[in-house]
Amino acid sequence: MNAEVARHDWMKSHLLEPKAVKGFAFWMLRQPEQALAAFTSAMELIYKRAEESKGGLRRRHYRASEDLRYMLISGWIGGVRAALGDLQGARQDGESAVQEMRRRLKVLAEGNAAEFDGAELEDGEVDDEDRYRPVHESLEPIDRILPHILLILAATLTRLGELKEAMDHVDEVLERSKMYRCRDELTVKTALLLKLRLLQHSSPDDIMLLQQIKTEAEAIPMQGFLVQLRCSKADLPLSPKCSDNYCP
Repeated sequence: MNAEVARHDWMKSHLLEPKAVKGFAFWMLRQPEQALAAFTSAMELIYKRAEESKGGLRRRHYRASEDLRYMLISGWIGGVRAALGDLQGARQDGESAVQEMRRRLKVLAEGNAAEFDGAELEDGEVDDEDRYRPVHESLEPIDRILPHILLILAATLTRLGELKEAMDHVDEVLERSKMYRCRDELTVKTALLLKLRLLQHSSPDDIMLLQQIKTEAEAIPMQGFLVQLRCSKADLPLSPKCSDNYCP
């Protein structure tokens, strides 16, 4: 019975990532409706696993909200909802994902990862998924997730007019990205482009700073995904700031 349950969980786990990646691909292709459908399907697998865990099919109780994939997909759903016009819902999704990711990183930094691994041990045993988690996290540093979902949240805040908070998040994205041995170039490029847009509003006369950010962005050989975040100049014109209030 345990082997059958393990095989069932393995199959669901390996279906989850392709569904999520498919959703991200749809989003990058500017098809947010299809992206949302794919993300929702991936989330249903997570929720189903959590529900089955409560039913006693596994030795361990799986907590969906502490699964790294849940946090990442939640952030992506926030970005897609923003693209579809649901900015408040997008903000809620983004802030929730960021908060959970901060908690995860804090626990890991304190060396207590065992108590925050997405499941509770009933008998002191460790299953295969948790046995290989440290290896997976060392190969794909989980701290790269936080800058990515912070950037998506920053874009949502920009569209809501919360420009100072958006800039704070962008600055954190860039600062954290400097700390990692394998930074996410797509996230960094997009963060630089968003920072340039925000600076063009708040500091239009600081030509040297604007040129510096533009040069840094152009040095990364990819487009970024500012358009998918609906923060491009065409989607979101930001007038230069002329006083403490927005320019008319």
